[in-house]
Amino acid sequence: MTRFYQPDLSEDIDSPFARDGADKLVRRSYWLDMNDRTLVMVMVNGIGKNLTNDEKRAHLVSIGAGSGPQIGIQKGPPRFALRTISVRPVGAGRGCGDGASAG
Repeated sequence: MTRFYQPDLSEDIDSPFARDGADKLVRRSYWLDMNDRTLVMVMVNGIGKNLTNDEKRAHLVSIGAGSGPQIGIQKGPPRFALRTISVRPVGAGRGCGDGASAG
């Protein structure tokens, strides 16, 4: 069974994470009005920052965000893309002071 975050409704009765007895979001429109970028920011830096990754994932899936954005849910160190940069020796080509420049 999916484990959703359970907010303390005695402190915040209007919590956007509030669910009814059937585990359906009470304030679903709050989430559906957000674009993807805002949704990710809210879950990573805003009201969702203290949720576990499993709670975030379950919540995102329940609002119809597919399998949930993978941004902010890391299982290891960040990965970097490496690319090859071609290098030309100094003086080879135009504009390098080797007399080949038009001028």
